[in-house]
Amino acid sequence: MPIITTRSPTRPHNIMVVDDNPANLKLLEEMLRQHGYEVRSFPRGRLALAAAEKSPPDLILLDINMPEMNGYEVCERLKSSASLSGVPVIFLSALNSVEDKVKGFQAGGLDYIPKPFQFEEVQSRVETHLKLRHAQDAEHDLLERTLGGAISTIWELVQLTSPSLALRTGSIRDLVLCVTQRVKVKDAWQFELAATLCLIGCIALPEDVFERAYSGACLSPVEAEMFRAHPERASLLISKIPRLEVVAEIIRGQQKPGSTVLHLALELDRRIYRGAVSGTALAELRTLNRFDH
Repeated sequence: MPIITTRSPTRPHNIMVVDDNPANLKLLEEMLRQHGYEVRSFPRGRLALAAAEKSPPDLILLDINMPEMNGYEVCERLKSSASLSGVPVIFLSALNSVEDKVKGFQAGGLDYIPKPFQFEEVQSRVETHLKLRHAQDAEHDLLERTLGGAISTIWELVQLTSPSLALRTGSIRDLVLCVTQRVKVKDAWQFELAATLCLIGCIALPEDVFERAYSGACLSPVEAEMFRAHPERASLLISKIPRLEVVAEIIRGQQKPGSTVLHLALELDRRIYRGAVSGTALAELRTLNRFDH
């Protein structure tokens, strides 16, 4: 899962100021530092973007009319970056028409202060957005820890209930991690979680039934139906956990040929479980056009 990096409570907030006017840069820098902020100032958007990528600020005060790259473009670049998209941007500009402000908000800005500005207003807006960001980070951090705790509890339940199930789950997860890292799958954490939880619906199966079903051995009609239903059972359970709706859908579709990385990992692991060497199992999947990487 994506990890939130929160600011240390003992470290001052870091503000980035971007303006091609040296007088504005100096004024804002001095006043913000007087209020206890760490400040980095840049006369060009390109320089600010490079610095932000190396060390993300807590908030950015951004001019619009600048050479090389205007403030709208800088903001759009920030919002397209996974590591910087959450940084609050406040525009400071002499462009005061409604159209200019709308364009600023469409680019991803959270606020718009017209020039010439009063520093008291700038300070007030900065403080407000920093407090909002802190509250959002705290809420996100709580959700991450709650979600992590729920997944850990489910995984412990699998280990306690069925060692065989836990062993196969671990193998599937390792395969999924290998594939997603190799082909650089977007949102790989969703597939990792889906692999961790994909067999949770088999907990209700007796261990011997699961082992026979997974190996492809003969099952009674009732046993076969129970095994076929496990993805749906797992999906319904996982879909009740916030933020795991996509993971639930991946789990639901795990038995559909060629549907996802998870299906490929399951097919490979089942062949290995039946005694095939991993290279042979992989070659077989390739001949079936189920694995292209």
